[in-house]
Amino acid sequence: MTPPGRMLATGVLPLLLALLLSRVATAPQDVPAFSTMPLVPTSCTQPPTFAPGYERRPGYVVPRAGGFWFDSDAWIEGAVCTPGTLKITAEPQLGGDEPPRLTVVLDQEFLAAPAFERSTTVSVRVERPGRLLLGFFNDYYLADVRVATLRDITFTGAGCSDLTDVDVPFESAGQWFPEARVATLVRAQPMTVVPCGPGRLTMTVQGREGNHAFPVLEVRQGATHLTTIRTSLQWQPVELNLTGAPATITVTNPYGKTLANRNLTVQRLEFVPDGRPAVP
Repeated sequence: MTPPGRMLATGVLPLLLALLLSRVATAPQDVPAFSTMPLVPTSCTQPPTFAPGYERRPGYVVPRAGGFWFDSDAWIEGAVCTPGTLKITAEPQLGGDEPPRLTVVLDQEFLAAPAFERSTTVSVRVERPGRLLLGFFNDYYLADVRVATLRDITFTGAGCSDLTDVDVPFESAGQWFPEARVATLVRAQPMTVVPCGPGRLTMTVQGREGNHAFPVLEVRQGATHLTTIRTSLQWQPVELNLTGAPATITVTNPYGKTLANRNLTVQRLEFVPDGRPAVP
């Protein structure tokens, strides 16, 4: 798992399949209840070609040197034409209290979830043609990171009563949750709020400590410095008078250090049809 800022992908199919596979990985007996989608391919090639099928955020599965690097929740997929054996060679990046696993599903049927404690090759039996999904779902990430949380963000103007836009850049590793009116800030890329006109911005701010210090926020409108907010574990109210211009909120002392990060590199995938020898 990577630092704060990961968001769920949108779209009904990826979400339902993610739910399916997460249930499959932990409880294969529940699969029939989620088998609602026809996933059997209409065509296939031999040898099968695998490609990314779903990733919860861009970059969570990356083709690399003939294989794939899994950073977090994602899967690859490919169609097999006949029964056979899938040989998976993978190298783990260990983190937490368990090794990375690769969940293997044929259509909606759970086949295996081998764990990789070291670089090794495992074999998975495939009894029929169909669509294979290979997913990495037991991500783990631990870091010492400063995080500022801004909640109850509201704006009241003389002739209007809302922000016309709120932007928390992807590169900031933060997030904006419009329904909850909550934002998180991690890196130095600023959050931008655009008021509907002159008025008052209110919010409540809290910090999470990293490397024995809390985040410090700077609020500006253009060249004008409005305030500096020194966060703490205690929620503190903030009220600011704004003009109609965009305002930025920036973490001026970002800090993040990875302590553990569980990933998996699939170095080679080979499907051996029944009656054909494996490639050495």
